[in-house]
Amino acid sequence: MSSNQECPFEEGDRVDHRIFGFGTVDGVPVAVVGPDMRSPGGIRDAGWRIPVRWDDAARTAGAVMHSALRKIESPDSRPFGYWDRQWQPLLKTWLAARREVEAALTGFRPAPEFADIARVLDAERKAFEAMQRFWEHERAGEHP
Repeated sequence: MSSNQECPFEEGDRVDHRIFGFGTVDGVPVAVVGPDMRSPGGIRDAGWRIPVRWDDAARTAGAVMHSALRKIESPDSRPFGYWDRQWQPLLKTWLAARREVEAALTGFRPAPEFADIARVLDAERKAFEAMQRFWEHERAGEHP
């Protein structure tokens, strides 16, 4: 790739990274050069460094090489990755809460404490509400 060639990404593009997940190009891509002992000038074009603001709020914005990114239009273009990163944690949380409810209600001796049952039911309800919010966002087309 030559730095004279256009960068495949521009500010505002939605991108996907195999490890970091989804993000948005958040600035101007920068051409990068690297050492090359075979060329007369000793350097070669190495690609583009792309500034990205990640969807994961816990991850700091940063720049990655263009070859590590894939431009996307919507989560539907990579459904397994989207499922794995967004939906699966919600489902796992609800399933774990559901198992706690089942465990609290399976025995009758000794009789369960009502406060314990209320606590696990409340945790399950909150987990299910998080799944419902995800579905509502999906129906409204609000997922990136």
